[in-house]
Amino acid sequence: MRSFEVPFRLVAGSSAPTRLDVDVVLPGAGTVWVGPLALRSLADQHAGAWWSDRTGGLIGGVAGTMLGLTGAILGAFVARRTHRSLVLRATAVLAVGGLVILTVAVLALASSQPYAVWYPLVLGGGLSMIVFGGSVALRDMHTPTPSCVGCALPTSRAPDDASGSWGLPARIGGHPHRRPGSSGRCDSLAGRMRLLRFRHGERIATGAVQPGSDTVQVIAGTFFEDPLPTGEEVSIDDVMLLAPVLPSKLVCVGKNYAAHAAEFGMEVPDEPLLFLKPSTAVIGPDDPIRLLPINDRTDYEGELAVVIGRLARNVRAEDASRFILGFTCANDVTLRDLQRTDDQWTKAKGFDGSCPLGPWIETSVDPTDAFVETRLNGDVVQRASTSEMVFGVAELIEYITTFMTLLPGDVLLTGTPEGVGRVRARDVVEVEVEGVGTLRNRVTGP
Repeated sequence: MRSFEVPFRLVAGSSAPTRLDVDVVLPGAGTVWVGPLALRSLADQHAGAWWSDRTGGLIGGVAGTMLGLTGAILGAFVARRTHRSLVLRATAVLAVGGLVILTVAVLALASSQPYAVWYPLVLGGGLSMIVFGGSVALRDMHTPTPSCVGCALPTSRAPDDASGSWGLPARIGGHPHRRPGSSGRCDSLAGRMRLLRFRHGERIATGAVQPGSDTVQVIAGTFFEDPLPTGEEVSIDDVMLLAPVLPSKLVCVGKNYAAHAAEFGMEVPDEPLLFLKPSTAVIGPDDPIRLLPINDRTDYEGELAVVIGRLARNVRAEDASRFILGFTCANDVTLRDLQRTDDQWTKAKGFDGSCPLGPWIETSVDPTDAFVETRLNGDVVQRASTSEMVFGVAELIEYITTFMTLLPGDVLLTGTPEGVGRVRARDVVEVEVEGVGTLRNRVTGP
């Protein structure tokens, strides 16, 4: 069987034939009548192709746009969870979005009319992915991911004044994103909340409590990285409070109240007298203070503690509050005999359990005028205002960060007032800081 092409041309304005008689001349065989051929109108053919291309293109364009947006959203989400670099964000958007489009494109190529779908798919999807994904990436570069819980959690109070009574931004105890007079996101949030670590059932979590509430808003992550609310809430009565922070180190100040230095017959130093406690010294509210057999006399020392909110190095005093997450109560438990006999205070001040912290971190406290009170078995044994400190909080942060980097979560103990004294087994020690709360611990024997 042989096939032949039979070219013909329609005259403009004439009707297209639907039947054509064909005589074919074959060499050596004469003229052979082939018979009628049924024809399809060329106009019908062109109309059908046009309709197929237009429909496929429309479907491809819409599908491509939707897939491009989906890919861009997924890419932007991946970018936000990975890195804040614009280049890496854009790479994530293109990679995830392109993967989505490529997957559907392979399916389109396997269809009967791939090109009608493929080109609009790539065009619509690619453009929408680049425009949307790029805008998300750029927007997020100018809208930082919250690095503190104050940016992440909703509040119901009106904003505090732009500056605290100590001349520095007061929100979040010196909110790291806030500047006096600014109108950013943080200024729309209330200033005061309690941040806490707790055990609920078998898990340990972090959370926040709004003023006047007894409900803990559970937070995913830490107070310092991605502190996003999970939407879960638990009653504060159903949780066991833990030390509110696990610092890499505790920087402590000695003889920072003139009356305390005087009760030991000493003068106040010309510059802050510092010593360190290790992270293993930290215990939480209601954890026992254990007396050690290596020492005869153990003393309480109630203090205001400052929790650092972000990395601090060479900080000026006027900027100090920007690096503070909040404030808590501390008890600088001291082996007094060893402090007197040792040349340095590592054993006397750094033993396990020597630094109860809690009960939570209060984000808005005026550290220049807050009362610190210590009670032993219900009797007040220490009471003084932080206004009596020789070196204030801002001055201490400036001094320390000239030679030491403070990390997020590090704790600064600001010194104890007059009235330190001995504790014995079964005693109950309470340290209360005005505006923060009360830290309570029972003393147990060796």
